[in-house]
Amino acid sequence: MEGWMRKKLQQQDEIKHIVNNKEVSVWYQNDYMAYTLELQYI
Repeated sequence: MEGWMRKKLQQQDEIKHIVNNKEVSVWYQNDYMAYTLELQYI
C-alpha cells in the first residue's frame, strides 16, 4: 500500500508540474482533478 501511495503522489507531482507550467491539455486538467479528489479520500 505504501509503495502504491508513493507512486500515486509521484504521478500527482508530475501533473502539478505540468499545470504550473501551464502546458496543459484538457486531459491533464481532468487527470489532475481526479488525483486531487482521490487524495482527499485517503
